[in-house]
Amino acid sequence: RGQLARAAEICAAGLKEHGPQVGLLEALADYLSRLGFKHAAVEKLYQLHTLQPDRVDVKGRLARLALEAGRPDVAAPLIGDFPATLQALADSHAPTLRFGYAYLLYFRLRYREAAAEFRKLLSTEDWAIWSHSMAGLCHYRLGELEPALRHFEQGLKRLNNANLFEYRELYFNKACVLYVHGHLLATLTS
Repeated sequence: RGQLARAAEICAAGLKEHGPQVGLLEALADYLSRLGFKHAAVEKLYQLHTLQPDRVDVKGRLARLALEAGRPDVAAPLIGDFPATLQALADSHAPTLRFGYAYLLYFRLRYREAAAEFRKLLSTEDWAIWSHSMAGLCHYRLGELEPALRHFEQGLKRLNNANLFEYRELYFNKACVLYVHGHLLATLTS
C-alpha cells in the first residue's frame, strides 16, 4: 500500500509539472482506484477520456468506476456503448450499482421503470434520500404531481438537516414541481 501511495504521488507531481499526459493520467487513475480513492480516480479517468474520447477501454473503465463511486451522472453518457454493463447493473444487488442502474433508466427517459427501481432502494439508508428525490423527478416527468410531491416530502422527513446540499435539492425540486403545476402560493410557502 505504501508503494502504491508513493507511485500515486510521483504521478501527481508529474501531472502538476508537465500538465495532462495520457500515461500519467492512466497510471494515477489506476493507483487511486487500487488505493480506494474512487472519486479521485474517476476524475483522472474523465480527464483521460477528454484527451482520448475514442478509447473504448477508457470509456468502459470510467463508466464502471463512476458507477462504483456513486457517480451515475458521469457514467450515463458512456454506458450506451456497453449493453452488457447495463444488464450487469440490472442484475446487481449492490445498492450503489442499483442506484446507477435506476439513474441510467432516468437518463434514457424511461421514467416509469426508473421510478420503480428508485422505490426498491428506499430501504437502503445510504441511497434513500437520493432515491426519493429521483423517484419524485420521475413522477414529475410523467406528469404525476401527487406521487412526485410525496417522494420529495418523504425525502425531507428522512433527512436531518446535516447535509445541506441534499436538503436544498429536495426543497428546490418540490418548489419547481409546485410552480410548474400552477401552485404559486404553495411554492412560496413550501
